[in-house]
Amino acid sequence: MKSSTLLSALFPLVLGLGLALPASGAPKKATAKADVKKDPKKDSKKDPKKDPKKDPVPAPSASASNEAPATSSSSSATTTTTTIEPPRPAIAHLGRPQALRAGGIPKALEASLLGVGPAVQACYDEAIAKEGEGVGSMDLRLEIDAPGRVVSVTVAASHEISSRLRACARDAFAGIAAGPVGPSPLEVLVPIAFDRDVPDDAVRPVSACPVGVDEGAEMTDALRGALKDRAARAAFCFKRPAAPGEAPTLKGGKVEISMRIASDGSVCGVAILGDAFDRPSLTSCIGETMSGAYSEKPIGIVDVIVPLEFKGN
Repeated sequence: MKSSTLLSALFPLVLGLGLALPASGAPKKATAKADVKKDPKKDSKKDPKKDPKKDPVPAPSASASNEAPATSSSSSATTTTTTIEPPRPAIAHLGRPQALRAGGIPKALEASLLGVGPAVQACYDEAIAKEGEGVGSMDLRLEIDAPGRVVSVTVAASHEISSRLRACARDAFAGIAAGPVGPSPLEVLVPIAFDRDVPDDAVRPVSACPVGVDEGAEMTDALRGALKDRAARAAFCFKRPAAPGEAPTLKGGKVEISMRIASDGSVCGVAILGDAFDRPSLTSCIGETMSGAYSEKPIGIVDVIVPLEFKGN
């Protein structure tokens, strides 16, 4: 994948995957009498060694006749047992929430976030039915205000999962409340893993981004222009008032927006790098603004870096 850097100047910003059974029936007992004279009409001779009267041929018993086929069948038949393992159930697993800045996460908040598991599982089941969803993972960034309500959810990163599943899992966390978390907002990262048995002929959704690098990816001029316009909209986030518990003023500084865009124009993830402003509400605003899908599509899957510089107020 190729990385592109967009810069745009705005006031007050500078936007830097068959047995054959034996014949039945006993041979008939010989009844012809021995005669020393030749019969001219018959060309037959008496066997001097065997006399039908002295050495009759015994008829096989019924039990012997019945046992012979059974013995033959037993020696020839082969039984093969094959064990078929049942498929693994599809499972969406929520990892332990992690605080992105200094400070821990209250237990009540952690329990509330992990309680979203069944809703995320329902998202996975639906995506399997409609998209043939496979195995993948994603990281969600949550902003939680001082009273303990989730006020922003963005996809920080995702691998091998569709835009349908990304959006559904994101929405599952919106509005969750767990009581006060402290004097200022929290930024929390929730890792989620999706696992199941995938058919050999499964095809990765077009909106999914792989883990590896796509060497054939290419940025287009149309997408560059769209990103420049989107970054200009993100500039207004610096004009929004601070959330309760945040510093009322902003000092000058820089920030980089790292993005991965799928070949259908959807965004697989947005991460804010080098955030010098320490204002969760600002980070959320920028991330939400840049996360929307783009009608201008890249050639393949591309990584993009958008630098922003703020001069302060």
